[in-house]
Amino acid sequence: MYLRVGLKPSRCAGLRLKIWLKLFSIFVRLGFPKEIQSYRGQQFMSKLLAEFNSLCNIKLFVSTAYHPQTNGIIERFHSTLKSMIRKLSHESPTEWNRFVPAALFAYRVEPSLSVNTVIDENLDPNHDSNLRFCETICFAEPTAYVSAISEEEEEDGGEIGSLLTTPPLASESGTVVIDPSLSASQVQDVKELMIEFQDILTSVPGCTNTPCHEIRLTTDDFIRVKPYPLSFAAREFVTQEVNDLFSLGVIEPSDSPYCFPTVVVKKKNGSMRLCIDFRKLNAVTVFDAENIPRQEDLFNQLSHATIFSSCDLCKAYWQVPLHPDSRKYTAFQTPLGLMQWVRMPFGLVTAPATFCRLMGLIIGQTPDLLSYFDDTLVFATSWQQHIVALRSLLVLLRHHGLHVNPSKVSIGTSSVEFLGHMVSSGTLVPVQNKLDKILQLSVPVKKKEVRSLLGLVHYYRHFIANFASISASLFDMLRKGTSEKVQWTPRCDQSLAEIKRLLSSPPILIIPDMQETFIVRFDASDFGIGAVLLQDREGILMPCRYASRKLLSHESRYSAIEREALALVFAVTQFQRYLIFKHFILQTDHKPLSYLRAGSPKNARLMRWALALQKFSFQVVHIPGSDNVHADVLSRLC
Repeated sequence: MYLRVGLKPSRCAGLRLKIWLKLFSIFVRLGFPKEIQSYRGQQFMSKLLAEFNSLCNIKLFVSTAYHPQTNGIIERFHSTLKSMIRKLSHESPTEWNRFVPAALFAYRVEPSLSVNTVIDENLDPNHDSNLRFCETICFAEPTAYVSAISEEEEEDGGEIGSLLTTPPLASESGTVVIDPSLSASQVQDVKELMIEFQDILTSVPGCTNTPCHEIRLTTDDFIRVKPYPLSFAAREFVTQEVNDLFSLGVIEPSDSPYCFPTVVVKKKNGSMRLCIDFRKLNAVTVFDAENIPRQEDLFNQLSHATIFSSCDLCKAYWQVPLHPDSRKYTAFQTPLGLMQWVRMPFGLVTAPATFCRLMGLIIGQTPDLLSYFDDTLVFATSWQQHIVALRSLLVLLRHHGLHVNPSKVSIGTSSVEFLGHMVSSGTLVPVQNKLDKILQLSVPVKKKEVRSLLGLVHYYRHFIANFASISASLFDMLRKGTSEKVQWTPRCDQSLAEIKRLLSSPPILIIPDMQETFIVRFDASDFGIGAVLLQDREGILMPCRYASRKLLSHESRYSAIEREALALVFAVTQFQRYLIFKHFILQTDHKPLSYLRAGSPKNARLMRWALALQKFSFQVVHIPGSDNVHADVLSRLC
């Protein structure tokens, strides 16, 4: 038996007596060796250890100083152990030492590539560690092949299960969230899928083999921007970040005549983010006109979906290679010298178009899949259909060399957050944390703050039936020529309070089903016109979209039938993307309007509107005014 000291880690702190006791405890269990090989540390060269070796008839061999290859097994083990500890300390910074025994067990039962055997079997040939490990897996079948199952207690006492995949050693692990309502067989389907595709479930960005981002400029003049000064703390952060990016192969040293400044931005959680100020480069970049998907079109595909899975790509832009001729344009100054990007960086004006083109090539017309930049959604009406679609997505991503961030994967849920909305069984509601931000808005003082307020609220305008009229006083403050410091009036205060009230109540819209008939209701008042797009859901008319606007000064002088006809044209025009080439129903409480198409209007204005409606196929149905509540309220609030 031979012993290379250091194979079994121990916290001896260099004390000679403790070293001897540790070695003795190993020998009495495994047997006394014939030879011991160690480095020339004082703890191994002491008289106590020399006397011990003499009594036990053990020869001591020492490694040559500064030649780690003379004790290669120990050095390789130390390297592996450091990587394991580094990974453990990243996942559990305060209690990583608790998991060291488990990490050592994993090391001992993993076959060595050089000798094709495991350490435990070398120590005890009669001990089959693989058999015992397989028996343990069978015993713990619900969590087999899983690094950890984390449970988060909800306020109501429920549990949320999440599956932690096993990515490569160099990557950071994350959790794959599995819906707790899934059956055991469905959970097993997910586990098998995660094991099969664990090579792409990692926080280390991949590199696609499909497109290559190219930067084309309108000028040949070199652009060099003076670096911004960095604080000492930011300088240390940038240095570490540059080292990490270089080790990932995302950047490389540069001798480019171009140079752009580095900016450190503080995140909401207090950490920092490295950014490059590419504004002057973007100003001379040829624009890419690649089409960006319309969010409305994406939502319309989800009308029948009941099962959802979502995933985000890991550092999505960094997975797209930058054309070799374009790398020089992205050079930036760092404490370590000039660097340039090898992968597509964030901040380029044409980067979104390139990435949308990539996702279009990958997903294309694949059923039950859709994406908006790096947010990818899998949806279906049955579990078998869903698992097939999920596999198709992972196969496509692997084929194109893309990696998925496991901590941003959610599988088998009945509702999903997508583009700031919660989608569930054909319904659409705003995400609660976004609503909380709106409800916490304070009174703005400057125009910039008003623009920020309206930008946040405007995204959910289709949930507010009378948004145009309610927000009119707020938009008036942004008119040209008004003071930069806004005059907040009681009317503005009332408008903001009304917006908060409407959004805090349950604003539920249904996702339009293009196979079902649409119903359009509209109405006009002395002040405005309003319309609502409806569909039948189990005998109840549910709203899909709202629209309204004020009447112009000359429109307010129209006759009653002209205002009603104007409301009709407005409604059909607003919702024409849903109504064109489909038969739909127009419901109005103004009975004379039902004869607009049947007769020949003598009024020139009505005749023009009747001709404008000829391309639509619809039926006008008269309803009592008491039934036309939605449109009537919209028109009167304008």
